[in-house]
Amino acid sequence: MSSLLTERAVNRFWSNVRKTDSCWLWEGYRNYGYGVFSVNRRLMRAHRVSWIMAHGEIPKGLCVLHHCDVPACVRPDHLFIGSQADNVLDCIKKGRHRQRIPTHCKNGHLLDSDNVCYRKNGWRRCRKCRNLDRARSRKRITIAPPRAR
Repeated sequence: MSSLLTERAVNRFWSNVRKTDSCWLWEGYRNYGYGVFSVNRRLMRAHRVSWIMAHGEIPKGLCVLHHCDVPACVRPDHLFIGSQADNVLDCIKKGRHRQRIPTHCKNGHLLDSDNVCYRKNGWRRCRKCRNLDRARSRKRITIAPPRAR
């Protein structure tokens, strides 16, 4: 256990954890799904505190990652150490990266090779949605009354 954590802090930490059959879930304050715990007036992610209690200090520049892919999990055997690059690769491998290539547009149309068009800036666009937007735009233009001069 780190010198950073007193017995009182450790007890306070575990009072915020609910153990299930698989993950040990943080039930205290969360930010973007990750547990947040205060240690000596410093906020730390709960899974990092769990790692420190189980394995000691986290090497400088490394992250604590989740095998289980549950941000609120603080179970030490579900955690592992890696670099930021490892974190991004893990995220991509599990299909959670925010810049992954979507398979459907926001309206649910399949984005396959027949239904994708590209903008001048290289962004992909759903062809069906583009056509619907153009039709709505043409309808607004033709229905608009002529301007008085």
